[in-house]
Amino acid sequence: MQVPLGTVLSVWALYNPVVMDRVNAWIKTHKRKQRGLGARLVLSEDDLKQMRDDLGVDQKTQISHVQIITQAHGEMITVPTGHAHQVVNKQPCIKLAWDYCMLEKLVEYVACWQHIGAPIMGNNGIEDYTAFMAVISRAVCHLRCAPGCDCHKFVG
Repeated sequence: MQVPLGTVLSVWALYNPVVMDRVNAWIKTHKRKQRGLGARLVLSEDDLKQMRDDLGVDQKTQISHVQIITQAHGEMITVPTGHAHQVVNKQPCIKLAWDYCMLEKLVEYVACWQHIGAPIMGNNGIEDYTAFMAVISRAVCHLRCAPGCDCHKFVG
């Protein structure tokens, strides 16, 4: 199946880390908790629009605390450091994710995980946490080890 250029493939929601406590409270108020192994909460576009309207904008930047972005074929989306996000595919598609870690923001990444990722994911976040720690171990290896060191191969 060929999808014409310009067709919306996915809808992204980016959540400002400053309001994650309010995002979590909104979800608890408006959505039932999903049950079962691997259950994940997925908010509909209507849910996202309602949350965006309820949480408002950052008074300093005038940017919405919940940004809703549509992605068409060939477009790239960058998620700012610390922002939680959700992606819902509207069409069958293949995507490429490139996670990168800037060493000077390493402490910020760990803090973001502790503040955002762990409380949301709970036990479902074990795999994500393991992958996250593998990235951190490679970064630490890069900072302290000699070039060509492969000590991080045994982590994650």
